[in-house]
Amino acid sequence: SFGFMDPEVKVAKKFPDVMFEHATGYKMAENLGIYNARFYEGRYILGQIAARQSKSGVAGYIVSFPIPEVVMGINSFMLGAQSIKPDFKAKIVWINSWFDPGKEADAAKALFDQGADIIVQHTDSTAPLQAVESVCWTM
Repeated sequence: SFGFMDPEVKVAKKFPDVMFEHATGYKMAENLGIYNARFYEGRYILGQIAARQSKSGVAGYIVSFPIPEVVMGINSFMLGAQSIKPDFKAKIVWINSWFDPGKEADAAKALFDQGADIIVQHTDSTAPLQAVESVCWTM
């Protein structure tokens, strides 16, 4: 998780003879590398599914931090959605946390109230799903 990057840097300094790898981070050291996966491919497909399921043509997207991994996910989602419905839109709420169930639930409700009939998230709790599961699709 991106949230473990700084603690992992500290641990790597304490244990210079041990090799460490961190997913989606950007800080490296002699014994600390980074890696990524093609997470954006899944986000593209989610966008296609969202565009097919949405009646309003609007998704609400709850996101954590403006880091490359997250921005890439938003862009991929939108490219996928707009490959199905060119006029598809997304309303984005940055909560600046990986895990804040209260903020995530409030964001989901607000996005639904603003016309989003699909709620997507790049955060870690189930709060958005629970907040709107009876009124719209969640991803």
